[in-house]
Amino acid sequence: MSSDPLEFLGIDYVEFYVANARQAAHFYRTALGLVPIAYSGLETGVRDRASWLVGRGQVQFLLTSSLAPDAAPEISRHIAAHGDGVHDIALRVHDARAHSTKRLAAAAKPCKNRRI
Repeated sequence: MSSDPLEFLGIDYVEFYVANARQAAHFYRTALGLVPIAYSGLETGVRDRASWLVGRGQVQFLLTSSLAPDAAPEISRHIAAHGDGVHDIALRVHDARAHSTKRLAAAAKPCKNRRI
């Protein structure tokens, strides 16, 4: 393993905004043989969206849908404009803080951090 804090280790997950996360998760399980890993939605206290994490090995897809058109407007707008599609790709690096600090110093614009 390299000591470079910015070493790219791989893709953690790909998040799709979809019209129906439950149906999409079922399709990915039956068509691609992926297995459910995690779920969040009304049953877990999340009121605006439902997300299913499915995967196998190093492949993980996060399938997210709005629970109502006004509940998560960014999801509804994305689906209205583009249909089901990729919203986010999460990359794994050796040191996320160092990676973020270096990119911001190089004039990158910050967005919401999820796992730092």
